[in-house]
Amino acid sequence: MKVPYSLENIFMILISIAFVVTDLLISDRFMTWWGVFFGFCFIVLIFEPLINEEKLEPPEMQKEYIEFDDKSIRRVIPHQLEENIDWSELNEVLIVTNDHGPFFDDAHWLLMNKDKTKGVAISNDATGFNELLTKLQTLPNFDNQQVIIAMGCTDNATFNIWKR
Repeated sequence: MKVPYSLENIFMILISIAFVVTDLLISDRFMTWWGVFFGFCFIVLIFEPLINEEKLEPPEMQKEYIEFDDKSIRRVIPHQLEENIDWSELNEVLIVTNDHGPFFDDAHWLLMNKDKTKGVAISNDATGFNELLTKLQTLPNFDNQQVIIAMGCTDNATFNIWKR
């Protein structure tokens, strides 16, 4: 049986219990306001996995991930979005940067078909991205220098990394 609590949650539950017990031992008749507060925290922490069932999914299923094979590339954000493009359709690889970093994702890879009506947008921190990047780097004339420049960019810009 899998425990639905992270180590951080277990630690916070134990701290809450310690404060409640301490409050009960040192107060005369009634719990003080901080004892009530930590009692409330304890209750919330105990029932939190029931309130937010998505946390019971494996972490790799909660975030964006990339799958690819010899035929196609697929991007998935569970319960939200699926995109794909066949390698045979792939005509251009771009990196689009913005000035929203470092606390927000500020670079996305766009894998587009010839008329730019179909494509896949991938963030750098997507699960499986490093493996995909290794595969993309095998494309003829893939421009690693442009990748380096794009990754250092903090402005709104578009970098052409590869074109058929």
